[in-house]
Amino acid sequence: MKKRENEVHPVRIRIVGAGALGLLFASKIAATAAIVDLITHTQEQSDLLTAKGILAVSSQEEIVYSVDAFSMHTITGAAELLEPVDWLFLMVKQKDITAALLQQLLLLVTPTTRIVCFQNGIGHMELLKQHFSNDRLYAAITTEGALKLSAASFRHSGHGTTWIGRLENMSSDSVEWDEAEIILQTMLIEAGFNVFLSKKIISNIWNKLLINAVINPLTAILQIKNGALLESLYIKDLMSVLFEEGCLVARAANITIADNLWEQLIHVCEKTAENQSSMLKDILEGRTTEIDWINGALIQYANQYKLALPTHQAFYKMIKHLESR
Repeated sequence: MKKRENEVHPVRIRIVGAGALGLLFASKIAATAAIVDLITHTQEQSDLLTAKGILAVSSQEEIVYSVDAFSMHTITGAAELLEPVDWLFLMVKQKDITAALLQQLLLLVTPTTRIVCFQNGIGHMELLKQHFSNDRLYAAITTEGALKLSAASFRHSGHGTTWIGRLENMSSDSVEWDEAEIILQTMLIEAGFNVFLSKKIISNIWNKLLINAVINPLTAILQIKNGALLESLYIKDLMSVLFEEGCLVARAANITIADNLWEQLIHVCEKTAENQSSMLKDILEGRTTEIDWINGALIQYANQYKLALPTHQAFYKMIKHLESR
């Protein structure tokens, strides 16, 4: 059937990474008028998701969402992936953003596809800039909580907020959001997410980084849940030292630090009191952590500005030791 001129085509989203957040976003987007597909690491997971859908578990109900899934290893043979997509959500961890993955991403996008990167740390964007123009790259941070239960199921463990912004300079208040950006925000809100478009996404990323650089290594080394960090004055003193060292680097890099960021850090610990940090989970399950893109990245920046971060250095070395066991 010929498309009517005034008919608006549904936004097409491609999600690379089928971890907890990938499953969360894919399932909720699938319930809207948008078209979404999911790229997995293994063929087994893509087959399971295509056959059975995504199971979203909550205390009230369990819902199955149908989704098209494809393995990263078979993307060249999937005719469906030749359809152009408006947005690609990159939802893998920093350590998985390799030269090989970037080459595969080139097969999943067209010259007009915009790429949104959902990573916790910093440093990976420089790799992406080597393959994609700056005006196509966006960064996102989210406080949505999700727990992967199996290859095809997850629990939405906490509603949060998501900020998305262009990497290119948006410092001028006169710069406006374009239609595609507004449509994306509207669709994600329709899907049930609390989403804001941010003109200060780099500062947003750094503010979250400063929080993660405190919570993640401490919980991983002490092997405690997030809330337990607040139960000891000795641990809170360590938190304060890590926080202040990180703020030194951010200020040197001319990053705007939220006035209440320390209070935000405490609130995160309280709100996620029963959660294990991602770094603790990685240590317990024998996986490589994201320490190089969190505390390690702060140390690299500190070296550029000739700043000393002795506490971050110590915690970095302890995490690297735990990784090597």
